[in-house]
Amino acid sequence: IAVSSDCVLNCRYCLIDKNARETISPGCAQRAVRCFLASPGNIKKLEVYGGEPLLKFELVKKICKSALDMAARAGKVLSISLATNGVLLEERHLEFLKENNIHLSISISGSKESHDSCRVFPNGEGSFDRVAGNLPKAFGILGKRAVDALFVVHPQKAGKMFEDFKSLVSLGFENINVECVHGVRWSKRNIEDFVSNIRKVGRYVFERIDAGRYVLIETFLAALDRKSSARDVCPFDCDLEG
Repeated sequence: IAVSSDCVLNCRYCLIDKNARETISPGCAQRAVRCFLASPGNIKKLEVYGGEPLLKFELVKKICKSALDMAARAGKVLSISLATNGVLLEERHLEFLKENNIHLSISISGSKESHDSCRVFPNGEGSFDRVAGNLPKAFGILGKRAVDALFVVHPQKAGKMFEDFKSLVSLGFENINVECVHGVRWSKRNIEDFVSNIRKVGRYVFERIDAGRYVLIETFLAALDRKSSARDVCPFDCDLEG
């Protein structure tokens, strides 16, 4: 569910029309949740995002609580994740997520240099320091396994992807979801850089596993989970942003 088109950032690759100032109504959100809970499969995952959903936190709370109640009545296993740019995170947000067992996903592009090249405020200032400054309280309240990085890879930074991945690990992330930027051109060289770097990431992850220092790549885990629970998930399940 895209809660709102409003956002505090003006990322250089973002295609959302922030001037539209669109916000979903509670009734529309409830109907959407009811519809997807009625679809085949007992295991359901609700993703709440924006824009920046924390700008509409009271609405987010209503949507999440209603969804959990409806899932319980329908006998469905529901997990909820909230995607945020991490700029506005406060303890009250994190306490609500913890109380309701809601997973937190934070959009971040690796190192300060890579992140601030694209993920900026309307005045052009980079947002890395604000996001990184909020990570300790997020990890402290929710635990690292309940927080993942939405590692946003821009084609111009594909050649630095491996180093940016390691930067996320150094920040404390143990769950990392690789997300390629959509809506911009990926040249043949960009794609080759991405393939080369994702292979380095794979080797790095397995080396850490051998050393007992786990970093999980959510993208791969999701594929494995779908195979192991094929009878329980909806056969029409897909990532609308993929």
